[in-house]
Amino acid sequence: MVVAGAGIGGLSAALSLHAAGIDVTVIDSAASLRPLGVGINLMPHAVRDLIAASWPARRAARLDVLAAIAAE
Repeated sequence: MVVAGAGIGGLSAALSLHAAGIDVTVIDSAASLRPLGVGINLMPHAVRDLIAASWPARRAARLDVLAAIAAE
């Protein structure tokens, strides 16, 4: 499976497909990955879905990291 675009949607789709056991290749038009200095807002239900889609062995660690950086 090929996912075109390494934005939030493309990476989320690739992660979900990978979790389902599907081999995924992500392509993007950017020549390299670099920080852009922008922020994103993830609502609690979105964070819950992203955690649920993550690898089970890393789920607890991701919860700790998200809890540490979350704004209330």
